[in-house]
Amino acid sequence: MYDPNTKKEKVILGTESEFVSGFYGVTWNKDFLYVSKKGSILKIDEDFCVEELYKIDMKRDVIHQIVCYDDKIYITNTEYGAVDIFDLKTRNSKKIELCPEKKNGSDHFNSIFKRDEFFYTYHHNRSNPSFARKYDKDFSLIDEYLSVGSQGHNVYVEDNIMYSLDSRHSRINIYDTIKKKMVGPIVVNFNGGSYFLRGFAKTKDNFYIGSTTHTSSGGKDRDTSPGWIVRYDNSMKYVDFFEYSRKGQIREIRVISEIDYAHNNIGFLYDF
Repeated sequence: MYDPNTKKEKVILGTESEFVSGFYGVTWNKDFLYVSKKGSILKIDEDFCVEELYKIDMKRDVIHQIVCYDDKIYITNTEYGAVDIFDLKTRNSKKIELCPEKKNGSDHFNSIFKRDEFFYTYHHNRSNPSFARKYDKDFSLIDEYLSVGSQGHNVYVEDNIMYSLDSRHSRINIYDTIKKKMVGPIVVNFNGGSYFLRGFAKTKDNFYIGSTTHTSSGGKDRDTSPGWIVRYDNSMKYVDFFEYSRKGQIREIRVISEIDYAHNNIGFLYDF
C-alpha cells in the first residue's frame, strides 16, 4: 500500500522475492480481499490469513487481472486465452474461451472490465497490435476494437470512450468505441524517461497510471526496477507522480481510500 499524502509505503502481504515474480491481480467484495499469485487465487481475511481458492495449471504464464462482480471472480486465464469464472458461493468454476482462433493464449488476454451489462476485454497480442472486445453478460461477442495499442494492458470505458495503456510506447490511448477511432493518445513522460505502463485506476477526480522503467531486455529487468504511479486529472492533464521505492514492476493498481471506478465500485472493506 502507498499513501500519497504521507508518502509512506506498507507491505501487507508477501516477501521481497514475491514482489518480483508473485502477486498480480487484486480485487475484493464486501467480505474478503482476493489476489492472484502465479496460477492461484488467494482469499485474504482481515487478519491476513490466506486460503487458496482456485488454481490453474500454468506452465508458461501467470494469471493477470482479476475482478469480483456479483460474488463471482472473473479471472484472466492468460495462458489459455480464456476467462475463468469462479463462483464464491458454490466454489464451482467454468472456463470461456475468448479467442479460440488464437492458439495457446497467443493473444495474451490480460485485462477485463465490466460497464453496465457489458464486459470489455483487452488483449496484448504479443508482437501484433493489441485489440479489445465487447461481450454481453454471457460472453457472446458484440464488438471488436482493433489496433488500440502495442503490448497493451488495462481497459476502462466511460461514456463510450475506452481508455487503455499502450505499454510499449508509454501512452494512454483514448478510443471512441462508437466512431471506432483514436481520439487522443497521452504520452507518459513525467520526468523524461521511457516507461512500461501497467495498472490503471479511476476515482471521481483523477486517473492513476502504473509505470515501470522501460528496459531493452524486457520483463526481467523490469522486475528489479523502481516504479511510479502517475496522476492525471479528469481532463487527462498531468498532476504529479509518486515514486514507489520497492523494487519489482507494478502489475496492478487499486485505490482503497475511495471508490475506484476502474474496479467494481465496491469500497475497500478493511481498515488500515
